[in-house]
Amino acid sequence: MPLPNYSLLPAVLVLDCHPDFLPHLNTMDNRDERQQLDELRALLKRVEKIPNKTGLQRREALKRLIEVVHSPYTSLKSLAASNFRFFIKDFPDLEDDAINAVYDLCEDSVAKVKCRWVRFDGYHAIISVSKEQKQWVKRNADVLVQLLQSDEPEEVKVVQKALIEHIDMDPVVTLSVLCDQVIPTEEELDEEDQVIRDRLRSLVLTFLTGDARRGIVERHAVPGSLAEDVLVSGMFKAIPNLPHADVELTVKDLLLSLKSFSEHSNRGEQLLEIVLETAKSSLKAELASGITRTSISNTTYFLELASHLAVENHVAQPKQLARFYCSSAISKMTLVRLSDDAKAFVLSQVSHALLACEKTYTSDELNSVRKQVVDACSVLLPCFLDIKSPDMRPWRSCSALVQTCKRRKDELGWTVPSSLVEVLAKIQNIAETDLQQTSSSEKASIQEAQSLIRSPTIFLLHFEQPLLPPPSAASKVLSPQASSSKTVTTRNGKSNGAPVTIQRNREGIARSAIGLSKPNSLPAKPPPPLDQETSGNASTRDEHRRQSSGPLNTSSAPSSSIQDRATRGGSRSDSGGAGAPTLLSRLGASQGRPTADSPLSRSSTPSVPAKRRAESDRAPPRPVPAAAAHDDDVDPAQGLRILGAASRGSGNVAATPPPKSASSLLSRLAGDGDSEERKGKRSRTKF
Repeated sequence: MPLPNYSLLPAVLVLDCHPDFLPHLNTMDNRDERQQLDELRALLKRVEKIPNKTGLQRREALKRLIEVVHSPYTSLKSLAASNFRFFIKDFPDLEDDAINAVYDLCEDSVAKVKCRWVRFDGYHAIISVSKEQKQWVKRNADVLVQLLQSDEPEEVKVVQKALIEHIDMDPVVTLSVLCDQVIPTEEELDEEDQVIRDRLRSLVLTFLTGDARRGIVERHAVPGSLAEDVLVSGMFKAIPNLPHADVELTVKDLLLSLKSFSEHSNRGEQLLEIVLETAKSSLKAELASGITRTSISNTTYFLELASHLAVENHVAQPKQLARFYCSSAISKMTLVRLSDDAKAFVLSQVSHALLACEKTYTSDELNSVRKQVVDACSVLLPCFLDIKSPDMRPWRSCSALVQTCKRRKDELGWTVPSSLVEVLAKIQNIAETDLQQTSSSEKASIQEAQSLIRSPTIFLLHFEQPLLPPPSAASKVLSPQASSSKTVTTRNGKSNGAPVTIQRNREGIARSAIGLSKPNSLPAKPPPPLDQETSGNASTRDEHRRQSSGPLNTSSAPSSSIQDRATRGGSRSDSGGAGAPTLLSRLGASQGRPTADSPLSRSSTPSVPAKRRAESDRAPPRPVPAAAAHDDDVDPAQGLRILGAASRGSGNVAATPPPKSASSLLSRLAGDGDSEERKGKRSRTKF
């Protein structure tokens, strides 16, 4: 009984046959495989010589190739894979069947031992079909991307080479297919499909940043090309939704390697803008979570990436980063909700962006950035104070911010607000504590911040408001000794005897507030001269007035008139007598105030007996009524007024009785002096 032909049965049935028949099956399969292989080769050879490419025989040959793809024999599958490219473009109605047959070869898994070689033939068949028919490039590239998920490393290498050839054939189409796999889909996927897509996205990024990068950078994605625009646009769309690991590959390993991302380029600006917008959205989401003292880990990553672009790689303008911090990331309500490490991070990033701006821009652009940063210091420096841990305080950043304030004041005449001065004073206080607690590496930064805060340019030259409260009213009242040692000088050089309130200047107040001493370059202040005859006490002035009007003082009047005539000459002859004393000098003399023309100012020893002087010195001062103490006509605080002095002087003249005539020479001389004095007074009063 002849054995049945098991080669016509499906492969699964063949494998399930009885073991006793397996030797016969192997012999018959081999013989049948060789026979079918010879027949197929002969058919292909015959149709190769037919000039009519769309003839019936060529059509039958293509159908035969599609059929043998499902054969259990690997030799037939390999022969079919290598000949599809000669027929597929001649029969459009069979294209779909033919390309599906090629895809089946790539997924072949029947022949356990030789299936890998069959799949390799399928990969090469895809390449050959794409070369013959450009319209199949996109579909074939998508299939090859799916095949990157193979568990066999050798197969993955073959697939990657096939994709590279597709990039060379049509870079625009192939790169768009690859970008579509990187951009997260907007459709909701179940958990299993999402895992598959995430894994495939990572495989594509690994391919783009690995074997394919050199060809993409050097030949295809050149600046201004359509392929470069497709690749960059696709990656820009993907960045906001990618995990951090994939963002690293996309930005640092792929985009920054392109020639279009040169120093301060438009592409770099676009990339930085996307990264900052992503950071802004992330910050809003993390703050909306309701977590107090949040660390904003996702936002921190994108801000670090922005610093990598603008500060380290210089592909974007650092002023864009600095302005982002000043406008979007910095607000009191935002910073107060951050953890200490997040606050320190923000301060550090602002200072890094500022330093990059100082190295990049000229004065005009730099002043614009400095203005924004200095305005933000009203929020940034209090944020520095809020950091509780000394080890987390970024003293270098603090120094950079204070230095920026100093430069703006030096160059633009900016006035430091009083609120910021108070913050700087607090920073000065915690610096003393941190010097004792921090490591030696940070001490230099702390000392630098201290020196900047103590700088007169920052602290002392802008005070509209003193740091310390004004002195109380009690501290302004001076003792009689103190008041007697200071006199107020009027416009004509005379002293009105009013008490002087000594006030410290604002510079001294500010220096004492922050612990600064007087500069060594300033000389010592000389002591004020003491005038023993001047006193703010009203009773003392009355006593001098009584003593000066006594008979023992008459001898001083002639000498006064003689000296006035000798020193002034005829300068006052027109006003009623040569050498007559002035109105203010007579008033000062009548009230016991020493003036330049009075006898008290010329005589070192008063013409009063020692006994009476001793009694006057021992007499207690009389209390001054409140009304008299504030009478401007009696004792003005800023010197005598002309009109008030004249009226006051005329009253004194009327109240003083005329002296009696004396027969002695001394009396007549005194009388002549009094008459001269009365003439001068009358002439002054009329004038």
